[in-house]
Amino acid sequence: MATVLPVPGAGPTVLLDIGATAAAVPEWLVEFAVLGAEYARGRLGLLRPRIGLLSNGHEAVKGGPVRRDAHLLLATMPGYSGQIEAYDVLGGRVDVAVTDGFTGDVALKMYERTLDATVGLALDAVREFSPIGALARERRRRVTRAVRDGLAAEPGGALLGVRGVCVICHGTATAADVEASVRIAGECVGSGVVGRIAAAFAASSRQRLRSRRSPVDG
Repeated sequence: MATVLPVPGAGPTVLLDIGATAAAVPEWLVEFAVLGAEYARGRLGLLRPRIGLLSNGHEAVKGGPVRRDAHLLLATMPGYSGQIEAYDVLGGRVDVAVTDGFTGDVALKMYERTLDATVGLALDAVREFSPIGALARERRRRVTRAVRDGLAAEPGGALLGVRGVCVICHGTATAADVEASVRIAGECVGSGVVGRIAAAFAASSRQRLRSRRSPVDG
């Protein structure tokens, strides 16, 4: 599952997986990178998306065996920028942040709760410095809407790698969230995301097959 996070002052970032796979092997993380890159190309119009592997440090020795092995496998992938830390996801360093579903789900929910707290702080600040009245209420509404709209993740996560377009909403989704998710699905159809991913996977599989062949196998 993939979501798009807005990054003020830079382009948006695709974050995946956000919950479909609780754990992942190195080869799956490579596949997630392929999925995310094509999703970014199709939906965001990025020709050469920069890809990062979410870890607990930039160094190749960080992240544990799964991430270290995935890092080595990803090293030859076009656009791969190496391992990234959580602050890089919104730092404009990458266009696609790859991780397992457990880590991605935790990161996204922490992000959403942080956004709620940020909006609350903004509202408190406007209340403190604005006079009471209709103008003040309208000002509060505009400030909080601007903060939330500028930072909110998409309300639906695209399920990538299936033979069709599927967008999954949060369990607490509102009617507006469902409407927005339908728009996401429409953009996926319009940009041919499913076909792009199928072609990219076929090319990636051929490349992996060639890399496994020995000189003797020819």
